Amino acid sequence: MVSEPLNHPDAKDVWRNYEIMRPSSRETAKLLTLGQSPHDEIFGFAAERPYGNFAVYNLYNATEELTTITLDFKAAGLPQDVKCAVFDFWSNCLVGFAKDQYATDALESLCSCLLRFTPMESAKEGLPILVGSNLHLSMGATEIDGLRVSATGVVIELNDAGAQQGSLTFYSEQSLKPIDTENCKLASVESLGENIWQVNVKERQLSKPQSIILGIGG
Repeated sequence: MVSEPLNHPDAKDVWRNYEIMRPSSRETAKLLTLGQSPHDEIFGFAAERPYGNFAVYNLYNATEELTTITLDFKAAGLPQDVKCAVFDFWSNCLVGFAKDQYATDALESLCSCLLRFTPMESAKEGLPILVGSNLHLSMGATEIDGLRVSATGVVIELNDAGAQQGSLTFYSEQSLKPIDTENCKLASVESLGENIWQVNVKERQLSKPQSIILGIGG
């Protein structure tokens, strides 16, 4: 519950801030640094999915100084010696790749990075990989019910969690193109360069399941 009159037009600009938190994450998060640090530095979860595992962690600088926070992949439930894509929720972009550990840039006091880490194992097969989402704070763990990838296409199944509009980010060595949607619309499928594709979704009908079909290549 909130006291603000969210139904008023002047609150429209912040509606999305509430949508990305609705409902709470499907995954139970934990404080990774509990008992290891006096600061609550790393909080999040590792998710297991049939289409590919990933992890989401918030790396927080609780000190009064500029500080770099380092995530150890083994402790975070990520595979060893495997390159992972690192996606930043708030900037809505892939910020790089890392193996075995990831260190943030120096963070200001009381600032954090909310990141998704996606193992790139299936990239060897040349298939598209979902590496990020800004529809929900859990970055794909809550708002996505299913993801099916073949040599010719991608099918994304969404539920009514998260924001009405936003984007899904894929790594794909082949081009992605819109084919069909149900109970939502595609604003665009955009190449960001370096094999990164942003699928921009709008007008999600949140009372209904939604699906997106993408073609590969061509």
